[in-house]
Amino acid sequence: MATPPRMMIWGLAATSGAVLVGLLLWWGLAALRSAPQTAAPGGSEPVESETPQAETSAQPVVPGLPAEPLPLAAPGRDLRLQQLAEAARATANAIDAQTLAALTAQPEETLSRSGEIPRHRRWQFFLPDGLTTREYARLLDGLGIELAVVVGSELQYARQLSDPMPQRRSGPVQDERRLYLAWEHGRLEEADRQLLRAAGIDSAGRVIVHLIPTELEEKMAASEQQFANRLPSAIRSTRFSVRYGEGGYEVYVVKQEPLR
Repeated sequence: MATPPRMMIWGLAATSGAVLVGLLLWWGLAALRSAPQTAAPGGSEPVESETPQAETSAQPVVPGLPAEPLPLAAPGRDLRLQQLAEAARATANAIDAQTLAALTAQPEETLSRSGEIPRHRRWQFFLPDGLTTREYARLLDGLGIELAVVVGSELQYARQLSDPMPQRRSGPVQDERRLYLAWEHGRLEEADRQLLRAAGIDSAGRVIVHLIPTELEEKMAASEQQFANRLPSAIRSTRFSVRYGEGGYEVYVVKQEPLR
């Protein structure tokens, strides 16, 4: 049985998933010092390239329990992404997903100063199963997510991914403050590379990150707390997915596990 696609959500110091209010610098630095040297296993399955087609429906295949998990990663935010950039420069701008996992690995239930498990540790994000590349691009656009790759000390971004020629821009790594997602494994990674190529961005040998709007992060935080009327300090994990509603794509809570 094929392993379902999975993403890690990370935060950029100053951030996804989504996404977050950043952890304090002392926490991020301590986490980096304690990062294990072994990397989480990962892999990806190729996605068949897709010939552009006429628009059909903006609604992806969503019904049922989501099938493509994307655990969220840590809000080291600027701190985390800077560390990634340094590693990229040290390896001629090429860094693999295992290196990224090792750089950002955290103890399973490290608590923030507020006494809660940080969002990036307790949040999981699932994509609907059966998405085509075009549906996937529309979903990312609908949520306001940008794709980016780290090139030296710079990020190269792509947005409006469902357009034939996505918009491209670049900016310093240290200026980025949003939470980001990175694939741990999953067949949609090749779809990301196709979308970046359409924007004229070379992602070969580079980790792709998905930058989450702060507004989306805060909506996720609000829906998490409203789901079972629990404070963040009482929550061990929350699973989110995406659906298509009257107002477009929206993230919602699928399941939640209390801390105690």
